[in-house]
Amino acid sequence: MRAMSVPIVLGAIGCASAVHAQALTVNAGSHVIQAQPNQVISIYVSGGAEILGADLVLQIGDGVAGPIITGVDLESGIFLSNHTGQSGDISLGRTAFYAITADSEPVIGEGLWAQIELDASGVPEGTYSLGFGPVEYPGFGTIESVFFSPTVITVPTDFISGTITVVPEPSALLGAIALSAIAPLRRRRM
Repeated sequence: MRAMSVPIVLGAIGCASAVHAQALTVNAGSHVIQAQPNQVISIYVSGGAEILGADLVLQIGDGVAGPIITGVDLESGIFLSNHTGQSGDISLGRTAFYAITADSEPVIGEGLWAQIELDASGVPEGTYSLGFGPVEYPGFGTIESVFFSPTVITVPTDFISGTITVVPEPSALLGAIALSAIAPLRRRRM
């Protein structure tokens, strides 16, 4: 039987440690929603690291203009069958803070992380930023999104901000198209 050399053993230990230090990526993405309530966007995580819990901090625009966050669902994605429930706050409208913890075993950071419900009623058409913090949050100070490993240390994560573009609802768009088509017809008849 052949003995392993020290560099090979240390290399194997280093590879095992690298699995736990695996980094994640969350890309907020570019979303197009209509200027109406009950618009849902999805945010995904990739990288496959083990996660015991997560804090989600979202801010639309500068927190003053843009669609309003009316709901956050962290229980339907990667934590679907393994969580103790989520807690959070959307009372600030365009800023939200939510947390979730795995119930027993860690979950794998790969797939749907969150579904965000938005109300864009009366919101001017345009593009608004969607970020993960840091934001100043009453009672907590400055906070930002984070994932926690099974040893409750922060998992290295690249949070990439995105955008939400508000477009007119279909009935308003169809009305505008109809009016633009009628205008040339009215001029010809006169």
